[in-house]
Amino acid sequence: MMTHTLAAWPEKMEELIIMPRAEWLDSPVTQLGFILLGALAMVGVVKMALTAGKRLAKRAEPLTLFNQMAAELGLDWDARWLLFRIARRQKLSTPLTLLLSGGTLQHHADQFQSRLAASKAERYSYRVRAIRLHLFA
Repeated sequence: MMTHTLAAWPEKMEELIIMPRAEWLDSPVTQLGFILLGALAMVGVVKMALTAGKRLAKRAEPLTLFNQMAAELGLDWDARWLLFRIARRQKLSTPLTLLLSGGTLQHHADQFQSRLAASKAERYSYRVRAIRLHLFA
């Protein structure tokens, strides 16, 4: 009867599966190649991260500009959030469109409110009217 200990298992597996020793892996040239390949991969990852960051910043520019203009016009965060929701629901490219004229704001607000329940639509109607009076009166 043959008994094997757990410690002898790797040697037994090595005997069963003949694995040639890859001497080329031990050469300094190969190790330097792996180091350079790893460095090149890191440079690529950093470049991709920087490109993604720039793309995200460009995408956020209209919203940043909207927040700056709305703050200068004296709109509080609730009013800005409502205008942002209206613009998003109406599929406008930027909420700045709503700050251009009272008619534009009213048109898009009416479209937005038409999809809401009556109680919510009435509440939003008062808020939109207050924003419109604040901006265009």
